[in-house]
Amino acid sequence: MNQINQQVVDENDRISAVKQINEAVARGDAEATLQALQSTAAALSDVDDGQADHYQSLLARIQKEKAKVVALMQLLFVGN
Repeated sequence: MNQINQQVVDENDRISAVKQINEAVARGDAEATLQALQSTAAALSDVDDGQADHYQSLLARIQKEKAKVVALMQLLFVGN
């Protein structure tokens, strides 16, 4: 039971980390994005301090593309 509880806690921590990453990216804050990517809860390895701007631009581009896909899906499925 303790292992299951720990897995739930870990998953909740990862969800929180993803939320922090997404919020930092949306604000355009490369340093906050880097810190969020490097958080223990994010469970990412090999995050390079010198790549903050690259991570920011790449993740911002991905967020924009995702928003376009979501909008298209809403038009396709809600519009019918």
